[in-house]
Amino acid sequence: MLPLPHDARAPRAYLAALAAWLVAALVLAWLRVPYDDEWFSLDAAALSHPELLRTLARDLHPPWVAHLDWLIAHATSERLALQLPRLAASALAIHLLSQTLGRRTGLGPTLVALACFHPLVLFYGGAIRWYPFVFLAQAARLWALSGTAPEPRRELAFVLGGLGPAAGYIDGLFLLHDCVWWVPVGAGMHPSLLDLLTWLGMGLVGPAHPEWPWWIAAVLVPVAMLAGWRCLWRTERPGPLGWWLVTTLAVWAAAAAVMFVWSPRYSLLLWPIATLGIVRLAARHRGPPRILGLAAVGYLAVVTAHVYAGTGSLKSDLDDLDPTVCAELAHADLVLAGSRPRAPPTEGPSSR
Repeated sequence: MLPLPHDARAPRAYLAALAAWLVAALVLAWLRVPYDDEWFSLDAAALSHPELLRTLARDLHPPWVAHLDWLIAHATSERLALQLPRLAASALAIHLLSQTLGRRTGLGPTLVALACFHPLVLFYGGAIRWYPFVFLAQAARLWALSGTAPEPRRELAFVLGGLGPAAGYIDGLFLLHDCVWWVPVGAGMHPSLLDLLTWLGMGLVGPAHPEWPWWIAAVLVPVAMLAGWRCLWRTERPGPLGWWLVTTLAVWAAAAAVMFVWSPRYSLLLWPIATLGIVRLAARHRGPPRILGLAAVGYLAVVTAHVYAGTGSLKSDLDDLDPTVCAELAHADLVLAGSRPRAPPTEGPSSR
């Protein structure tokens, strides 16, 4: 569950405005005729699961929302059951937006909630599509960027807001945008989140980087990986193996965040598997997907060249320690291991 704002004691006028929006959106969702894209969602939710998988293989959207709809539709035939999660997501998004903008603009949350009676927000806030979930993800990231709530809550909101691309791929672009803004805001972030980002970032793009501004191209690597694996998942249908990969990635991410296993060298198995997405684009596609794959391959090749040359290391502060310091560290490790030499060496070898 997304964290509520630090001061959750909203005035009665604000709660009345938020409740009025929810009732108005609910009535509209119940009375109106579904529009064209909603019919696709309704028809897909009524299919058998094998038919749903075949349909989603040709769809341009992430499959997760469609699977949620399929589960709901096979539990109840009420169309309202499909609309209620969207309305809840939109209402929570408006709540976060009202607290953030109301405080930052000085207008107060009530006026922000009233601004959400815009007809477009009312119409699509309960639409049986993916838009309300992206609305919530973006509102959560904005709330996290506002910088007024306790740090752990903001970090959790930003991480959960990062799930937006799972509802609509277009949100990946805005997630990258928000990550850029998060860097100065999250400079003092909790060590566990920093460990998770370090593990994932170094694991995906490698232990070195080219000079500015070329290192910006690092974004091509995760984008190509995701695009390639999306194609693999839709066409090859890896089945249990695919879900094993998903759960393995989740466990490693949890270990990086909770157990401080921040170095990607502990999870070497994951990175060639992730790189298969790039290989898929570069070897099996044509046009823009292949260009993306080749560009990602090129970036990784540049990183590899830096690794061989010993330049651009992300751990340069540790790689270039004085030999005396290295000797002291080695002595400390021996002491911890139970072997206690009389004194640490004072001089190390002249070269590493």
